[in-house]
Amino acid sequence: MLYDREFKEDKSESFVSINRFIQSQRRSEMIEATTLTDEQTNQRQENVETSIVQNGITYYSTREEAEANVSTHVVPRNCFVWEDGPSGYRWRPIPGTGCAHWVAHELGINGNPGCYNGRAIRVTQVIEGKSQNNLSDAEIGDIWTYTNHTHCGLVRGVNRNEAGDLVSVQVEHCSSGRGGVVTGNFTSGYFYR
Repeated sequence: MLYDREFKEDKSESFVSINRFIQSQRRSEMIEATTLTDEQTNQRQENVETSIVQNGITYYSTREEAEANVSTHVVPRNCFVWEDGPSGYRWRPIPGTGCAHWVAHELGINGNPGCYNGRAIRVTQVIEGKSQNNLSDAEIGDIWTYTNHTHCGLVRGVNRNEAGDLVSVQVEHCSSGRGGVVTGNFTSGYFYR
């Protein structure tokens, strides 16, 4: 059964149009938004979630935020990020080896996985396909690694004793313990070219 009902606009003072209420509320929000001080704007921005954690991985809403959270020793930092996160939080620092990343940039070695620019990020990637040598055969320009392949750098100098035997190498490497690219002398490891 259908009922015909007539609706008449009540023009008495007790009637308030919902449209007028919404419009005036929106207008006041726009005025408030344009009159915020810099301090209030910064406070609002600080309250916005810029990262989330999923499966133990922190993802950021912008590339700049992810870059800012790359370990300070990593060189270069601006490409040591991936864009593989969930919607709205696409960016994260790479869980790779900063030393290998630095060597890859120095020598132009690409890798998969790689940094945002496609450079290798693992020690095994930068030595792949190269011949392994011992300390006695080290040369300037070789890639040096710890014997367990957990750290690498580039040979910048060789040190010999009075008899002419090679006793140590000067290696430039990206060091988390020393906070960036540094040079040190090593008496062991493997050398790749």
